[in-house]
Amino acid sequence: DPLDLPEPTVHREHALSSPLFWVAFLSNVVFLVIMRIGMIFGCARCDVLLFVPLSQVLNVFLSVATGMIVLDEGRDIYSWTGLVFSMISVFSGLLMLIQGPGSAEDGEETVVPPAPSRPSQRS
Repeated sequence: DPLDLPEPTVHREHALSSPLFWVAFLSNVVFLVIMRIGMIFGCARCDVLLFVPLSQVLNVFLSVATGMIVLDEGRDIYSWTGLVFSMISVFSGLLMLIQGPGSAEDGEETVVPPAPSRPSQRS
C-alpha cells in the first residue's frame, strides 16, 4: 500500500456512542442557533450597515483568537508585527465603513438621500 496509513484508534461507531461527542455536538448546535437569533434580532433593532460588518469582523477576530489560544496556533506565527498591522487594517476598514460617505473635495458635506419609505399596509 503506497500510503500505509495507521488504523484509526477511534471509529465512527465509537464516536457516535461517546457522551463527549454528543455534548460537543449539541453545544455547537445551541451556539449556532443563538448566533442566528442574535443576528436576526440585531438586524431588526440596529442599523444593518453598522451591525452586520461589526458582527462579522468580531466573529473573525474571535475565531482567530480561539485558534491562537485553544489550538496553540500562536506558536507558528513568524511575524507578530504583520498580524498586528493586519488587525489594524481590518479595524480601520470597519471604522471607515461605519462612518459612511466622506466630505466632498470642496468642503461641502455629502448629502445622502433618505431611504424610500415603504408603502403603508391597509387592512
